[in-house]
Amino acid sequence: MTAKVTVPKACLIALFFHIFISRQGAKNVSDKIRVIQYGLGPIGSAVARHVVERPELQLVGAVDIDPKKAGRDAGEVMGLGRPWAFP
Repeated sequence: MTAKVTVPKACLIALFFHIFISRQGAKNVSDKIRVIQYGLGPIGSAVARHVVERPELQLVGAVDIDPKKAGRDAGEVMGLGRPWAFP
């Protein structure tokens, strides 16, 4: 008997994204990959924090359907521990 493992799509996307960026890398500072994070729940926030920590990536936007998150600073919503200003 085999067990079925279900992995959320967001985890798979984050894993693919991490592998892709790790293999590609930015050639120079102007090669930053601009990222918009859709969804700032627990998984989306973790992905957004990962994007912020990577020098070859630039978080340029974030979207979520939760009205409680509207108007709040993105750094606060994603648990960054500091304000985050989009370019």
